[in-house]
Amino acid sequence: MLIQSNLESLPVHTMQCFELPKQNTKMLDKVHRNFFWKKSNVDKGLPMISWEKICRPKKFGGLGFRKTAAINLAFQCKLAWKILQEKENLWVAIMTAKYLKHSNFLMVTPKPSDSPVWKSVLRSRSLLKKGLRWIVGTGENISFWWDNWVDNFNLIELLGRDSSLLSNPDCTVGNFITRDKNWDLPKLRIVLDNDLIIQKLLGIPIRIFEKQDTFCWGLTGSGSFNTRSATWAAHDSVDPRDATWSFKWIWHLDIMSKIKIFLWQLLHNALPVRGILVRCALNIDPACFLCMNDIESTYHLFGNAPI
Repeated sequence: MLIQSNLESLPVHTMQCFELPKQNTKMLDKVHRNFFWKKSNVDKGLPMISWEKICRPKKFGGLGFRKTAAINLAFQCKLAWKILQEKENLWVAIMTAKYLKHSNFLMVTPKPSDSPVWKSVLRSRSLLKKGLRWIVGTGENISFWWDNWVDNFNLIELLGRDSSLLSNPDCTVGNFITRDKNWDLPKLRIVLDNDLIIQKLLGIPIRIFEKQDTFCWGLTGSGSFNTRSATWAAHDSVDPRDATWSFKWIWHLDIMSKIKIFLWQLLHNALPVRGILVRCALNIDPACFLCMNDIESTYHLFGNAPI
């Protein structure tokens, strides 16, 4: 699609270094929207599906378009990941020497005197923490409740707990590891009432030899960061726990792309048939032009209308 191959790629170089103002990202999204729905410069177009739904992965029923702000945030998150992982990088060394002399990157607080680039990198930490998956070593540096170490979600999200009701919100994973490097099951059962989560937790290996806690990027199978996974994580409307779309097989059909888009609109009941146009406040006759006996709906037109 031209939107993905051309329009989305035009501001990429700038977005790799700088955080674009919100009005700019909204303007770019508007350009993408207009290009998709309008047939010409004079045609206003008629959006049949919300842009939120379109900007979802194809396996979740969207078209795989990505919001500009999410792409921008993913690139800033890439810089944050580089700070954590590439200590020998020259840019990382300079930033560390200037801003991280006496503090940890995940804990440092922004200052008014910080550069705009550094401030934008710090703002991307919320996305970074969403993708970080901790690998248990001693467990002393991993928050039991707040860090992602059992799954790609923390225990509060997995259990649906109210954080204000926790009796020990600051405990670490190390508090639940015995001296002989096993999980302290009785202690775990006191704080966790979900057997499925406990079984999943018990399957996490504990290293026999003392080793520091490490982390990987939990949103990819390889554990390595990529901007694609970070971009989808930055979309508020995309939850990896959502059920996959029943008709995702249409994208594997050996047909033209425009026919796939037509099928996608058909399956979302988003074709501009008369019955839908009337609900959009257009002053037209909703009757089917083939039989003139029923309202023209997607089901009627493609299902039981006489031909």
